[in-house]
Amino acid sequence: MFSSTKASQNKVSKQPLSSPINLVLESLQLYRSHLWLMVGYSAWLLLPFTAYFILSFFPGTNPLVLVLEFIFSLVELFITFWIGIIFIFIVHATKEKQPVDPSVLKQKTLAILQPTVNVLLIQFLFVVLGFILLIIPGMIALVWYAFPQTAVILDDKKGMEAMKYSKSLSQGRFFRVAYRLIGGPILIGIVYSILVAIVLSFASAFSNTDAITVAGSSNLPAWLDLLQSMVGIFTIPWLATYMVMLYKELRQTMEIQVDKSLSQ
Repeated sequence: MFSSTKASQNKVSKQPLSSPINLVLESLQLYRSHLWLMVGYSAWLLLPFTAYFILSFFPGTNPLVLVLEFIFSLVELFITFWIGIIFIFIVHATKEKQPVDPSVLKQKTLAILQPTVNVLLIQFLFVVLGFILLIIPGMIALVWYAFPQTAVILDDKKGMEAMKYSKSLSQGRFFRVAYRLIGGPILIGIVYSILVAIVLSFASAFSNTDAITVAGSSNLPAWLDLLQSMVGIFTIPWLATYMVMLYKELRQTMEIQVDKSLSQ
């Protein structure tokens, strides 16, 4: 499972890749072209977030509250998975200058749902196995198997084929791929933190409380948690766009290298 990369595959490392900041800026520009469509889908997450907020007014030890929290967690997981697939289709269509039709998106999402769930389970097992072995194999697995779901959706890969394809994207350039998998989300996370700080500043002004100090405490008030989640509604699509664009660049640079090898 965690065998070393073959020497013949090291040619891929010579292929240049965009820096994380360039990918972040490009993904922001692409995201802006369908901002409200993507935010509209992302807003579905407000349903479980609002439910958590309502449950916060009831005793946390109440068995019914615990059951409802579990149900809402499953709902949140499903919505996140569902909009993740939709975002991949939207970013791909926009990048390829194709029309984006919400009704077509729904049909495509339903058609791809089962194989995507299958590869998600395989991906989860591989990553967990890596962390069970040791921390380092787990981190390697996170990089190797970062894109199997995207491979299912955009390249019609299935099961282990999608896992192997995801791994092939980082062969010969593991650390450069890992750098972009970490760097981009960190940059977007910084922007998210700035936006949260701005929102909390306004909240402090209207509520006559030091919301920023309260947000840094261990017991975060439910209304502040909901407020931060609302900011996340706008940054989640941006992060999804970044990951799809990174996948497409890795695929393109790998295909360029393969074409060069075949022509020699």
